[in-house]
Amino acid sequence: MDLDLKDKVIVLGGGAGSIGSALSIVLKQEGAEVIVADIKQEVDLSNPLKVERFFGKLKRKYPKLDGYCSLVHGGGAGKGILETSPAEIDQEIKGTLLAAF
Repeated sequence: MDLDLKDKVIVLGGGAGSIGSALSIVLKQEGAEVIVADIKQEVDLSNPLKVERFFGKLKRKYPKLDGYCSLVHGGGAGKGILETSPAEIDQEIKGTLLAAF
């Protein structure tokens, strides 16, 4: 397969999970430079200040980013909806939806 990704810089937001790991392998096989941004690696994509800091550092190393793929999913707190507070729901929604921006 040739996806024309040789030397392209791709950021995988939320890419430390199983889907992100699999996608990372494929992108690397296609010649892309893959950067994983994930809460597991202390990159909180739901926090605008941390996002700005992360991409600022990234831009110094890679002046041109060629792609971004958001795989972010809040995942829930392991509780049912009735046991989840409004603040927890708000955080999950923000973390999932806003991480792409």
